[in-house]
Amino acid sequence: MAEASAQAYKPGKAMAKYLREYAEAESHALARIEGRWRGVIIIPAFAEDYEGLKRVAAALSHGDCLQIWVINAPVAADADALATTRACLRRARSEGRIVWRHANLALLEIDGSAILLVDRCGEETLIPKELGVGLARKIGGDIALALIAGGHLQTTWIHFTDADAELPADYLEQAAQADGGVALVYPFRHRGEGDDRQRRLMRIYENKLRSYVVGLRAAGSPYAYHTIGSTLACRADAYAMVRGMPLRAAGEDFYLLNKLAKLGTVLQPTGEAIVLSGRLSSRVPFGTGPALQTALEGEGTMAFYHPATYPCLRILLQSVAMLWRLREQSEAAISELAGALNAYTGREDLANQALEAFAVAGAVRRFAAQSSTEQAFRRHFHCWFDGFQTLKWIHWWRDNLYPSIYCDRDEQVRALMNEIEDKDEV
Repeated sequence: MAEASAQAYKPGKAMAKYLREYAEAESHALARIEGRWRGVIIIPAFAEDYEGLKRVAAALSHGDCLQIWVINAPVAADADALATTRACLRRARSEGRIVWRHANLALLEIDGSAILLVDRCGEETLIPKELGVGLARKIGGDIALALIAGGHLQTTWIHFTDADAELPADYLEQAAQADGGVALVYPFRHRGEGDDRQRRLMRIYENKLRSYVVGLRAAGSPYAYHTIGSTLACRADAYAMVRGMPLRAAGEDFYLLNKLAKLGTVLQPTGEAIVLSGRLSSRVPFGTGPALQTALEGEGTMAFYHPATYPCLRILLQSVAMLWRLREQSEAAISELAGALNAYTGREDLANQALEAFAVAGAVRRFAAQSSTEQAFRRHFHCWFDGFQTLKWIHWWRDNLYPSIYCDRDEQVRALMNEIEDKDEV
């Protein structure tokens, strides 16, 4: 089991190189820190109230888990949001018993929980706006990696969540029971907030997220998992190998998992769900809060990818064996793939345009030259046609043949989900 092996976990060369060359400054400021823990979780907090963070702390107080609170704000943050963030930091400092302190870090004991507080909301420590939550998560992840390397953490897993999440009782156990894999994506659900219309739109948005993963799974994609920052965990060595959390104001979770999935399996445990907020928000450029805000201010609908786009993906992914078999006859291979797309869509012109737009012929020739086995060819193909390329492929067919379907009622969504699931064969 993963937890048993954690006792003998030794930092590898990738971790040492990462900490030396790529880690944030806070990870080098941990000299003489005291304590040993069996788990770690990173919680960035911007414009969050202290009570929300305490709820997360209370949920983990029984698990011998170090919580790293990265209290942060971007440069030129809204005055009210900045005031809320700094008030949260002051409250944590006032209620916690200081165990250790250095620079902008403080290890506190709050109601039985170990909290490593990171101040990134002071005048000298504000986060560049374009790096946003990505940098906040990376700071926490880098600190966790340094503590693992230093023997303070007896775990192979680095967990990430958000201040508004409600963690289940078996949260840490789900990782402890996970065999293999480089990352975990926890089950989740959103709690209803606001009036009836907002709660209805929250249900529709959540099903929009689920419909995409269902569609990818039906197509046979290795990238069929959710990408929500508050639901993920990753192996420490894998985190180092992909050079940590991407520095982005949004989408950092998507790009981290996209890189991790090329190293190994992204596991999806089936334990209790994390409960996420269904509140409105404009703190990030896109995501749940902005999507809800836009829908409420607009026509009250959510755009779903057309069910017909997923078979287009399935045809491409199912062609890998054929592309390998006909690797010496690349023109014939591409012609056969175009024919399969044409047979489904009825549009020979678009089939050829799609393959040209994604330069599939060149990629196939390149991978064939680099591969001595079908397994190697397949690995090269899926590392190239990754989660980002997959999304672009779905968007291409949306923009050129199968426009999005807009839903504003639960029954529409159920019918759409059924249609996506029914299209698991083409």
